[in-house]
Amino acid sequence: RGPRAMAEIVAGGENFGKKRQLETGVEGDIDRSKRQHISDSDRLAFKLLVSNKDAGTVIGKSGATIQNVQGRTGCRVRISNNNEFFPGTQDRVVLITGTADAIIMGAKAIVTELFENPIGEDHTVDPETKSVVITMLVPEKTSGVIIGKGGENIKHMIEESGAKVKLNSKDSRIPGLDERVLTCDGKLPSAKRAMELVMEKVLEEGAPGY
Repeated sequence: RGPRAMAEIVAGGENFGKKRQLETGVEGDIDRSKRQHISDSDRLAFKLLVSNKDAGTVIGKSGATIQNVQGRTGCRVRISNNNEFFPGTQDRVVLITGTADAIIMGAKAIVTELFENPIGEDHTVDPETKSVVITMLVPEKTSGVIIGKGGENIKHMIEESGAKVKLNSKDSRIPGLDERVLTCDGKLPSAKRAMELVMEKVLEEGAPGY
């Protein structure tokens, strides 16, 4: 099986938890947002969950990949230490912070690294033939915004991206966490576009902490 990316959009900016130690790369300059409807003065956060092996892909040799992503996108990327896993998983946390535009570009760059340049893989994902799944956790309070009236918003995301977008039911939430699982399933460019559309929809609606 190829690498799997699980993403979490997080309210509350850069709050990552006081107990978790982080590996930190060099923070690059933050690009001006191309999305004029989103204030680029806001400091936002986005998380990916990756396996130990995939964390190595994100970091790169001597931190080269993580620094390259930061320099190109203007976001800041931090990764939880080896064996420091997100509760209930065996996945390490990749925390991406910055402006909305920088975070979206950073998340797309990291997902590209995971699926196109994975460490230890004999071959990479062919974006033209093989499907990937990006799994996101979205705040319960944003579910209505994502779905839209009569499902119009999520239908638009599916039509524009070409990926399958599925928001799990309320009952499937992890106990103690106020998020719902959302998956983007399709060829790599389509899955990344769907991820971007979901993030943009939440940001456009001005959800607190985003």
